[in-house]
Amino acid sequence: MYRYSNPPLDAVDAMVIATAERLGATKVATVDRKDFQIVVPVHRDMFEILPAELE
Repeated sequence: MYRYSNPPLDAVDAMVIATAERLGATKVATVDRKDFQIVVPVHRDMFEILPAELE
C-alpha cells in the first residue's frame, strides 16, 4: 500500500488489503473488483479476486 502516492481506495478496501497483506492471504472476496485489480500486494503479484465471474 505504501507504493501508491494517492490510491483511489476507500477506507474499507484499504483495510481489507492491509489485513490480507498482514495475514498473507492470496484470495479476496469482493464485488468491487476495480480497486483490488490496481493494488499490488507486497507478498505476491496480485490478489485472486472472488467470485471469479460476476453476472
